[in-house]
Amino acid sequence: MLLHDTMLRDDSYRTGTADSPVCECGLERETAEHFLLRCSRFQEARNKLNDSLREISDVTGRKKQLQLSETLLLAPFSDEVTRMEDKLIKEALFQFLTDTKVKI
Repeated sequence: MLLHDTMLRDDSYRTGTADSPVCECGLERETAEHFLLRCSRFQEARNKLNDSLREISDVTGRKKQLQLSETLLLAPFSDEVTRMEDKLIKEALFQFLTDTKVKI
């Protein structure tokens, strides 16, 4: 396996292991934000992730629904979410990564 097969293209490009930082979708640089929030290749997996966030909101009795964002998915536990919500969010994120079949 090549090194750039385990990194997002933007990171791989910066380290000199990829020819281009542009995602396979061709729309923009393949950053974590693009991969998680916008890449059209993963819309179905992202829809499933959004469904999971709605379920977490419902199960935990949140007054305001969790909104998909890079901060929500990647930030450690904070005052914005409970420890239980954070655990469930991370499980949903790992499922998203599994569903995309991208090696990161």
